[in-house]
Amino acid sequence: MGYQFTRRPIQPAAVREISLDTATNNTLNARRTAHYTYSFAVNGGVRAGITMSGDALPNGAMVVNSFIYVKTSPVGPTNASIQLLGAGDLIASAAISGEPWSVNEPELGVCVAATETTWLITTNATTKPVVVGTVADFTAGVFEIWLDYVVIANP
Repeated sequence: MGYQFTRRPIQPAAVREISLDTATNNTLNARRTAHYTYSFAVNGGVRAGITMSGDALPNGAMVVNSFIYVKTSPVGPTNASIQLLGAGDLIASAAISGEPWSVNEPELGVCVAATETTWLITTNATTKPVVVGTVADFTAGVFEIWLDYVVIANP
């Protein structure tokens, strides 16, 4: 017994590109990853708080994991941190001369999957990470951060 196949052209409507919903789509229970960037050339360097480039997280986004990748070490402040809801909740304040600000080394953030006490839940749909420096303004630096999250109902 053998199977016989007939060749037929694929109709254009028969194949669809797979695409992910944007970070602001409020579909529940789908695991997503939000990506943010900081570049001194784009975002500037005021130490008081610099909103990173990227889509805002939706209301009820439960962030369960975070990690950072530094392309160019920050210059200027003594310490730097990244926060979402409160001081250093994504990347704790640390000297820019060491980890996690080392170049070309991915680093886990404060918010890690194995420790649910570090998870964060947003309460508005305009939340983006903010970079905070101490002592002096940023004068250089390029880094990216990724946040893994799911959207929960009515936080």
